[in-house]
Amino acid sequence: MKDKLNRFMQGRYGVDNFARFTLGVALFVIVVGSFMRQNAAGGVLDTVGFILIIYTYFRILSRNISARYAENQKYLGYTQKIRSWFTREKNMMEQRKNMIDQQFASAKDTEEQAYELKGKYEDALKSAKDESMRIVNQAKDEAKVQAERIVKDANTQAGAMLDKAKADIRTEQENAMKAMESRVAEIALDAASKIMGEKNSSQQDLSLYDQFIKEAGDSNDGNKH
Repeated sequence: MKDKLNRFMQGRYGVDNFARFTLGVALFVIVVGSFMRQNAAGGVLDTVGFILIIYTYFRILSRNISARYAENQKYLGYTQKIRSWFTREKNMMEQRKNMIDQQFASAKDTEEQAYELKGKYEDALKSAKDESMRIVNQAKDEAKVQAERIVKDANTQAGAMLDKAKADIRTEQENAMKAMESRVAEIALDAASKIMGEKNSSQQDLSLYDQFIKEAGDSNDGNKH
C-alpha cells in the first residue's frame, strides 16, 4: 500500500507548509460550523472548509511543482514575522520550562540534602545520648564499687581496731592479775618471814594474821582502782 502511494505521488508536489496551514484552517472552520448548523453561517463555514480541503489536495496532487513552490515561498514570506514570533515564544516557553525544571530539580536536591543532613543529625544526637547514658551508667557502677570498697575497708579497719582493743584489754587484765599475784606472793613471803622470826604467842599469831588480811585487802583494792 505504501509503495502504491509512493508511486502515485511521483511527479506530484506533495505536502508543504502552506498545505498544512490551509488544511488546518479548513478543519477549524468545519468544526466551528458544526456548532452553527442552525443558521446560515454554519452552512457557509462548512462550504468554506470543504473548499479549503479541495484546494489543499489540489496543491498536494498538482504536477506544477514550480507554481506550488512559489506559492509556498509567498506564504513563508507573509508569515515569517508571525512564525518568528511563535518560534521565539516557543523558545522562551522551552527556556522557562527548562529553568523551572532545573529549579525544581535543584529544590528536590536541596530537600534530599536537607533530609540527609537531618538523618545524620538525628543519628549523631542518638549516638551522643547513648554515649552519655553509657558514661553515666559506668560512673554509677564505679561509684557503687568504690562505695562498697570504702565500706568494706571501714569494716575491716573497725574490726582490726576492735580486735586490738580487746587484745589490749586482755593484756591489761593479764598484767593486772600478774601484778596482783606478785603482790600477794610478796605479802605471803613477808608474813612467813615475820612468823618465822618472831615468837609464837597466840596474841602475836593473831596480829600477824590480821596484818596479812589487811595488806592482802589493800593490795586487791589498789589493783581494782
